[in-house]
Amino acid sequence: MRLGRLSDIERAEIWRLRADGLAAVNIGREIGRPGATVQWFLMSSGGVPPRARSRAADRLTLEEREKISRGLATGDALRVIARRLGRAA
Repeated sequence: MRLGRLSDIERAEIWRLRADGLAAVNIGREIGRPGATVQWFLMSSGGVPPRARSRAADRLTLEEREKISRGLATGDALRVIARRLGRAA
């Protein structure tokens, strides 16, 4: 039996198996952890898997921010940079 925190892979597997309807004890057997550990993990999260994080379409991506930074460093006008990105100035 392994001690310590659950890995990201184990957490994802817990959520997958829980969605399939398995009980905490059975999930524990599948991932090689005690059922109590799985039960604790599920209880600490309220039994609800975390939402996938996403940004709204109108927010700048990291890549766009980098292009803006490079454009400003070379002295390009904001409108020119916006046009390159296909965004409003």
